[in-house]
Amino acid sequence: MTILIVIAVILLSLAAIVSFRPATPPALFAYVGLWILDFSGLIVPDRGLMIFWGIITFLAVVLGIAVPMKRDMISRGYTWVGAGSLLGMIAGLYVYPGAGIIIGTFVGAFIGYLIFGRSIRKYRIKRRFFALFFNLATPAISAYCIIGVALQLIIDASNVILFTPLYQN
Repeated sequence: MTILIVIAVILLSLAAIVSFRPATPPALFAYVGLWILDFSGLIVPDRGLMIFWGIITFLAVVLGIAVPMKRDMISRGYTWVGAGSLLGMIAGLYVYPGAGIIIGTFVGAFIGYLIFGRSIRKYRIKRRFFALFFNLATPAISAYCIIGVALQLIIDASNVILFTPLYQN
């Protein structure tokens, strides 16, 4: 049991690291880490949740393979988008743990992309704005959403209160 948890944490951490330079799909590492957490018995996620994130992982991997981009021009973009996704996931985990993880990750990736876009104005990315954003951000967003869901499931399973709720009844 403990070895499975260690392997899952290593895979989730590897997904976070790989999202800054996605030569391999980071969502795949995060999804396998989520499954290993399920096998460990620490968490028991809903099968619908696992199927949903499996579909998202499949689409992220297919999009990364099917849409080739000029990697030399946008290699710094992965760093900005990855950092924005990480900060957005942490903010979403704190503010509203359910949907806030997904929304925070997406907003963080978008802000990171906007900062990246300002730093490379000479490449004229305005006409391909959304295509470049989704190609850069899809691996990071999908990986950090799965990592955030795994963290939320671990926090719920361990009954540890990390943050004081912002609103109490």
